Order: sequence, then structure tokens, then C-alpha cells
Amino acid sequence: MTYPSKLIGTPELAACAMATVRKWQADTRVEQFCPICSAPGVKIVDKSSRPHMSWYEFTCQACGLHEAVAVPTGAHTTDHDS
Repeated sequence: MTYPSKLIGTPELAACAMATVRKWQADTRVEQFCPICSAPGVKIVDKSSRPHMSWYEFTCQACGLHEAVAVPTGAHTTDHDS
């Protein structure tokens, strides 16, 4: 089985995508720009459902981006000694 190549496939593009997610999280009403083609109107959907990983789905009509980015969250810590 062949998988399609990722558009968000370099560390630089992943960092740009995460910067876009952070701006979107600050105010979801503000229009965001595609991390690939810089076109306005990229759609971001939080698809997270697990406690140790966040998933953000990007969709851009201008360049055809439709991809999810996974972001590990902090490790679980407890308030007691092991």
C-alpha cells in the first residue's frame, strides 16, 4: 500500500503549522493562513481524543491541504513520590 506524501513534512513546516494552531487557539474567530501556501481561510479542527496526544486537522481549499498534525502533550505526573 502506498501512502500519499505529507505536505507538512519538514520540521520547518510543522513548526509553522503549530504556530498557526497556537494563534487559532488564542482566538478561533480570527482567520488563519495556510502553513503550506499562506492562503487565508485554512480550517483547523481539534481532533484530540487521547490524554497524551493532541491532533489538529488542517484543510486548505487553495492548495488541497488535508492533513492532521500530532502534538505530544506533557507526561503524566503525580503529586506523590514513587
